[in-house]
Amino acid sequence: MRGKLLSTLLSLAVALVVAVAPASAATWHVSKEGTDGPGYGRAGGKDAFFSIQYAVDRASDGDEVVVGAGTYGENVLIARDRLQLRSAEGASRTVLDGGGGDWVLALAGSGLAFEGFTVQNAVRGLLFDAPQRDDVTVSSCFIERFTSYGIRFAGSLNGAETIIEKTVFRIGGPSSTGLSLSGRPLGDDIERGADTVLIIDDNDFLDLSGGLSLGRLVRGAVEITANDFIDCVSFGLVVEEMGSAAEAVTVTVVDNRFTSNGPGGGTALFLGNAERTTTIGRNRVQGNFAYGIRLQRLGYLGASRSRVDVKENVLSGCDRGLVIDSLYPLLPGDASFEGNNFYDNGIGFQVVAASAARFDASTFTVRNNNFRGNGDGAFINGSAVTVTARGNWWGHETGPFDPSGNPSGQGDAVSSGVDYASWLENAYAPGADDGGGGCDLGFSPLLFSLVIPLILLRRR
Repeated sequence: MRGKLLSTLLSLAVALVVAVAPASAATWHVSKEGTDGPGYGRAGGKDAFFSIQYAVDRASDGDEVVVGAGTYGENVLIARDRLQLRSAEGASRTVLDGGGGDWVLALAGSGLAFEGFTVQNAVRGLLFDAPQRDDVTVSSCFIERFTSYGIRFAGSLNGAETIIEKTVFRIGGPSSTGLSLSGRPLGDDIERGADTVLIIDDNDFLDLSGGLSLGRLVRGAVEITANDFIDCVSFGLVVEEMGSAAEAVTVTVVDNRFTSNGPGGGTALFLGNAERTTTIGRNRVQGNFAYGIRLQRLGYLGASRSRVDVKENVLSGCDRGLVIDSLYPLLPGDASFEGNNFYDNGIGFQVVAASAARFDASTFTVRNNNFRGNGDGAFINGSAVTVTARGNWWGHETGPFDPSGNPSGQGDAVSSGVDYASWLENAYAPGADDGGGGCDLGFSPLLFSLVIPLILLRRR
């Protein structure tokens, strides 16, 4: 009796586990040799479905769709969550052609893994039309021949991890942007406290009007790393209003390259309304940009101080290497500019006119930067307050040229309102022990001759 009861309980337990266990994700296949109909789709070749849309409509949340080589003239709408859509043979052999339509692929669900396709010939390549609360990955694709956006997030990213990597955006129309996140204001469809991660890594943005434009996240981290922005006419990268007064956002922009070989006039990197913590480091900006790096409204929205670190960047050949303007913050932020190289620009570093009542220059740190060959001036300060810029190299051991304060200086010129005393006599290199120059820290043989006997007397 006891054995029969135990057997019955065990059977009930197994049945309960089976009832509550999630169903395994299915894999569906699409091939140019396939057929859209019942009984197909479970294997490749002739046993596959013929169209991607047919496969997507029959998939469930979390399923995988594997697409064989060929060109598919479709406008695919995905209403599933967490779908995995990948090619079997890579982007060079698997093409999704939108035929000039509004989009090639539109996601009405949440979450997508998309890998190994050429996406072409539409107003928008990939359109994420709904808020994304699940992970999104776009990897190893070519996105080209779009007239508006290569990838467009029209809805918010809310608590998801979104990764865009190893993808080439190219051959866009005259008003095209490679990747755009519009974001949403607080109180719309973003929940406070939802940690969001956005990673944009190792992509190429080529021959576009704009490369990458990011609107607001409310809480989380943004990492923009190792991307190439080449001949993006209007802008390479725009990052604006990523945070808010109440929530923390960390933005990291490092190891990117911005190059312009065209007519110029655009901005390589624009940062506006910086909130909490932003790092712009080790980027190389080279070409005839109107602005290499342009910063606006630092700390403008914040209930607490923001922090912006601009370090170890190279800015060369621009009309203006680095510009700070619209400095009317409600609460000013801290900004640090260290270890940057400003070579052969029109103006190296410029602070545009700011309100003396609002702009607190003590929040700025400008040191260990190298200036050389900036024909219209190394540092031009148009604000009503003096900016301290000590401990920089101005292109010559004699310091910057200042007609009133240092007329014998053979380095790049500086404007009034720049405290450049104690300059470096040699170009700054991380880890190097550079001697200071100028009237404060310059080497004095007379002082040296007086100090050495004192040292010897102390040793006796």
